Amino acid sequence: AWFYAASWIMVGIGVFFGYARGRVAGEDTPRITYEDKQGMRSGRGILAPVANRRRVDTGVRVAAALAAARQTEATVLNVVRIPRTMPIAEGRGNTSQAEPVLEAVRTVDEDLPDVQLSTIVGIGRKISTVINTTAQREGADVIVVGWHGAVREGNVRGSVVQEVLRTADRDVVVVKDHGLPNRIDEVLVGAKPGLHAGHTLDLAADLATGFHAGLRVVSVSRPGDDPTQTERFASGVRE
Repeated sequence: AWFYAASWIMVGIGVFFGYARGRVAGEDTPRITYEDKQGMRSGRGILAPVANRRRVDTGVRVAAALAAARQTEATVLNVVRIPRTMPIAEGRGNTSQAEPVLEAVRTVDEDLPDVQLSTIVGIGRKISTVINTTAQREGADVIVVGWHGAVREGNVRGSVVQEVLRTADRDVVVVKDHGLPNRIDEVLVGAKPGLHAGHTLDLAADLATGFHAGLRVVSVSRPGDDPTQTERFASGVRE
């Protein structure tokens, strides 16, 4: 009898902890608390997370240029981080923190003739998780993240950017933000023959198209490089 009683107690404890673990996981799931959708066009979506109102312009304009060239939607995401001490459900009241960012996005949107921006506010424990979850939800093929830090020992310094680069299951464009001029006249891209050359050139061409700018391709050959391969690459670029 004691054996059966102890067995049922252990089963009960296991069920309790399993339920509790699942409930905590559910409570920590990122949520969307606000969205203003401008309607989907056929194509591949672009998601642009922005952190604060002073750093909206560059990342949003790059995302809008890509969206205009690809005839798709650009969605701007602001994430409100909810501390561990607060249940996610109660974090909905913190959505008002995003209003200055949304207002800055609307200001930028007024100067974008080729694309309308959708806006989303998400809440969650971890900003990078909210970004990746929203990218999947929106069907975004590209995430455009602004970055204002430094590169040290070959790594991008910035916890959110680095985590998005590490965990994203889609393309990520990192924009080093020094502020864009009002008019972009030329996009410069460095490329050489290799596995990623086509992707790099496609991205640069889309930016040039979206900004109504020229495109200049720079390729550097080193001593010992195959001149035939270099010439084929140059011919392909010209075409």
